[in-house]
Amino acid sequence: MMDFLTPPGWDGSQSRLLWAINKVMNSPYERLELAEYIGPHRKIREITGTGFAVLPDAFPPESVAGLRDYFSSRPVVAVDGCTNHIQPIDVLKCDGVIEAICKYQLFAKDCLGCEPVLAAAAAFWTMASGEQTGLNVWHRDRDDFRSVKVFIYLTPVNAKTGAHQFIKGTHLPGFPGQFYEGNCRSRAGEIQAYFKDMIHTFEGPAGFTWAEHTYGLH
Repeated sequence: MMDFLTPPGWDGSQSRLLWAINKVMNSPYERLELAEYIGPHRKIREITGTGFAVLPDAFPPESVAGLRDYFSSRPVVAVDGCTNHIQPIDVLKCDGVIEAICKYQLFAKDCLGCEPVLAAAAAFWTMASGEQTGLNVWHRDRDDFRSVKVFIYLTPVNAKTGAHQFIKGTHLPGFPGQFYEGNCRSRAGEIQAYFKDMIHTFEGPAGFTWAEHTYGLH
């Protein structure tokens, strides 16, 4: 049970430390506070506050290369600016994808406050381009009144190779009204200038996984 509560990325020595603390911590208030900090609710607090949360990787490292090879062999069915989309049915046919979706079902339920419904499963390649087009323009998703998406990198990504970006807190009210009009694509230049100090860039190895309230600017 302690292993289940141990945050992703903690090594064995940290897990053993938690186990030892568990045996000597008697206060129910302290136990509850610690459990909420290290357990799943910590991720819910993160995504509620910032709009995103880094999650345990959806696939083990040895599986990611196979996924990359599979999607490389699938035909592109749509091109959105510099983004090449794979056919949705090919995504769902990929080994391990359904299992990965189910893996995050409870997390999605806690985020949404209700039983989650899978609305889409997508895979796409973003290609180098000198233009800001398609998905590479700052925008909001307006898929529903409340939604959450899980993203997985299939290649190593850094700031120089097309990393995804999200503007912290913009899934919440409190900013000037023009930044809530429609999908905001027409205000991309204003967004970049106004929120430049709030931009989070997702860099990580192949397999890096995170969840996001994509009503927030990204």
